Order: sequence, then C-alpha cells, then structure tokens
Amino acid sequence: MRMQRKNITFINLLEWVVMLFVIIGILVAGCTATYLDNKKYSVDSAEFEVEYTEDGDAIITEKWDVTYTKGEFSRFYKDIYNPSEPIRHFVDVRVLSCSINGQEATETFSVDRKDNHYFYEENSSAQTDTIHWFLNASDETVHYEIEYILENIVKTNENNDAVFSYRFIGKDFPEDVKKVKVKVDIPDDSYKLSGGKGLDCKHDGEKLILSDKNVSAPFDVRINMDTDLFSTLQQVSEKDTANIPSRNGSDSDTKTVSVKSVAIIIGWVIGGIILLIVVKELIFGKRSFKKKLSENPRCFEDAANRLESAGVPFAWISIFSSDKSNGKKIFLAFYLELFELCQKQRIVIEDDKLVIRNGGYMGSYDKLQSQMDDIFVEFIKGNFGFSGDGASDIISFHSMQAKICTPQGHNTFLSGMNKWIAQYKKSLKQSDLYQRLESNGQFKQVRDDLFLWEKYARHAKLFNNVYQCVRVVQRTNTISYYTALSLYNAYRYSKVTDDTENDIHIFCNLINEQVKGSYQYNPVMVDTGSSCSSCSSCSSCGGCGGGGAD
Repeated sequence: MRMQRKNITFINLLEWVVMLFVIIGILVAGCTATYLDNKKYSVDSAEFEVEYTEDGDAIITEKWDVTYTKGEFSRFYKDIYNPSEPIRHFVDVRVLSCSINGQEATETFSVDRKDNHYFYEENSSAQTDTIHWFLNASDETVHYEIEYILENIVKTNENNDAVFSYRFIGKDFPEDVKKVKVKVDIPDDSYKLSGGKGLDCKHDGEKLILSDKNVSAPFDVRINMDTDLFSTLQQVSEKDTANIPSRNGSDSDTKTVSVKSVAIIIGWVIGGIILLIVVKELIFGKRSFKKKLSENPRCFEDAANRLESAGVPFAWISIFSSDKSNGKKIFLAFYLELFELCQKQRIVIEDDKLVIRNGGYMGSYDKLQSQMDDIFVEFIKGNFGFSGDGASDIISFHSMQAKICTPQGHNTFLSGMNKWIAQYKKSLKQSDLYQRLESNGQFKQVRDDLFLWEKYARHAKLFNNVYQCVRVVQRTNTISYYTALSLYNAYRYSKVTDDTENDIHIFCNLINEQVKGSYQYNPVMVDTGSSCSSCSSCSSCGGCGGGGAD
C-alpha cells in the first residue's frame, strides 16, 4: 500500500512537471506572438539555380528578395534540410559565396549580427544546418544570395534513374513565398519531374525551369534523370524509404496525442539513439576493424604506401574527409598543406618562424596542385603578414598568434581556409592526377584507402600530433604518408617547459585538434558569441525548423 502511494505521488509529480512546461510554452508563445505583431515582412521571391557535377554533387545558388514593412530587422535565415532517407541524404555542404544586396558578405562564426556578415551554422544534433544573413533593415527590400555545394546528393536508384531530391524551403518556414523559380541545368528529354506537383514546368533549350506563386512550405523538388549524364554515382534503394511529401502537405499525418505520451516517446527515442551509437561504435566498429586487420595485418601500411606511390597530395586527406566538423577539415588542410610545401622545399619550418622560399624549390607535376600551392602561400602571407629580402619571406610564429587570436583575424583565417578547401574540391576534376587515376581505375582505391584510415585508424591507436610531425619535417625535410594520415586522430600534447621551445609550440597550437575530433580554434579562446541553439543572442528565435526574419 505504501509502495502504491509512492508510485501515485511520482506520477503526479511528473504530471505537474509536464504541466509546468506546457504553461511555460504557452507564455513564451504568447510573448513571441506579441513581439512578432510589431514586425512584419514578406518574402517576394526565391530563385534557385541548380548545376550538377559528374560525380553527383549539386551546386545550388539561392536568391531571396525580402521586403521589411514594419519594425526593424537584423537577420534573415533559412535551414538546409538533410534527411536520413538514402536517396535524399547528402554528405556535406560547402559554402562557396554569400552576398547581401550584391555586396560580398564576410563570414563570421557567431550570431552577433554584424552588418554584411553571414554565418553558416552546422547543427550536428539535427537534420538541418542554418544559413544566417545579417543586415539592419527596415522599410526596404533586401536581396540575399548564397552559393553552395551539396556533396553526393544525386544517386542511382534500383530503376537505374539518377535521382535529385531536395527540399528548397523547410517545412517550418513561416511565410508564404510570392514567387518561386527553380532553374536546373539539364538537357531536354533527359529527365522526369516526379516531385513538386503543381509547378509550371518548361524547358528553354538549356535549362529546366519550374515556377509557382504563393508557395507554402515545405517546397520539395524531385527529378529523375538519365544516368548517362553522370560518370559515377552512389547506388541506393528506395524500397524502404518514405515517400517525398507534397509541398502543400505535411511530412506525416497529424495525430492527437497526450503531452505525457510525447515526452515518453521522445525520451525513449533519444535513449535508443544514444544506445545505438554507443553499441555501433564500441562493438561493431571494433569488430569490423578486427576483421579487416585479420584479413590484412598490414592494411594501414599498405594503404599509406599506395597513396604515396600514386603521388596523392596531402590535401586530399582533408578534401575527402567525411567528418562533419568544419574545424577538423581546416586543421588537416592547414598543417598538411604546409607539410606538402615543406617536402617541396618551398617552406622551411624553423623553431620561431616559417621561411617561404621564392625560388629554388621543387614544383608539382599536377597543375591544379601547383596552383593551389601558390594560392595557399599567398593566403598565409596576406593573412599573417611577412617580411623578406626577395629571396625568401618570413612569417614569425608570434605574428601568426597575434593575428589569429583576434576575433577579426580568427574569422578571416577560417573563412580563407574554407574558401581554399572549397576551391580545391570544386576544381579537382581538372587535376591531371585525378584524371589519370580515374582513367586507369585507381581513384576508387584512393578513396577506399583514405576511408580506411579515417574510419578505423583510431581503433589501431594510430595517433599523432602536429608537434611530432613538425619535428620529423625539421629533421628530414619530408614526412611519410603514414605519418600524415595519423593526423586523422590527432591528440593534444602537454607543452614542454623548456623556454627555447615556446615558439614552436605557438605554431603547433594555432589550431588544435583534440581527441575524438573536438575542435579548438586557438590556444587563446576568443568569445565569438552564443550559438543559435541557445537562443541567447537571438532577439526572436522562431525555432530552427525552417527560417524567417527577425
């Protein structure tokens, strides 16, 4: 009897807690509605241009015209939705450019709302990333634009169709869009439109043009195309995936359930996901690794040797990394490109500075790599400043630290590295090496070898850090591919107390990759503001489910 009373009390307590959250939600909704009543805007148009690459990437250009009619605004934002269904899922997003009213916007890494800035917010815990444009505006129309790459979004289904399926406007986007237009660079008679019903559809001889008026969210488009338009596509099955929702419908039928039931379901789902991740990582990942090792105990050495023999640049380690962490890509790209240039004797790493030689160094037989080497050298010289005597240029580690530890220098560095990575990846098919590997069938092996190291090397405890790599380069003027690949699982190291080594540790800690891929920008942390998920910087966060303006 006593136990029953305790159970009843516990259930009552849960009900009170649930009721408290409901009341808080109602109050927040009421306050938000009052606030939004003092702000009005309309979305006049949204235009999307789509170009495909041979390997299934899509280059998307979005152009939005938004008119602010009442109140003052400082942000327009929208989500990029990445569902889990295999046919619709894409690997990564790469921002190529962003502008406001035709003026290039500066990338930032917070929601501080500085005019003519933009922030691409990655949300690893959800299926949406968010693009924020910042500009103070009232009683005017503002033009927002962004160009980005969706990696591996076009896939082949079981019917041997090349499928592009993408949600251009999120389900929870709050405003109707007066005019929507989608331009797809695709030949006539090579496609079938099977999503986006109700659209006006025509082909002008060069592009497929889809248009509609007064569009309500969500806005989805699916196009089935001839596979002959592409060279290599990933094949997936659609048999077990959900149907693409109509743009005028919802993703699922709405059913009335109790708040208590929803809370329980969410709790079980979150717990189940966490459990699955832990089991997959600790059991199946380790088991798969052991299987590969039993099949070939030298699999990591062999993979590294094949990559080195093929002449694959170190930069490809970053470019083909599937890690969602933008920080890890920058970490790998920055240090590995420096090591690449050290091998060519173009850069010498001394204990207190970088020495950039202006002649007498080895070039690259690959024209694209040579071009990207030049761009990288000019970037670090322009970003960190240098002095020189004509024969060589010098960048001191102290000047590098001084630049990167300021908010502006920090953001400029990260933006520049992101652009370098994006340009390299966009131009990769122009590479002589890429074309040779594709033609002789070796490119797939390169991808497999890089994937092996990225996915399984941590199980083999193949760890390394920048300091160890730098010391190897200083002693030998070179670094093996095996050593470079071990930076996939870079770890932090304890700084030695010897004052003579302080400068070299400044360089090795400019950006630091910690265990399990967590990323720290620099040793002196800079306050860049709160993320949108906390909503501490947003004057009116309407949730992160679609977009809007505030």
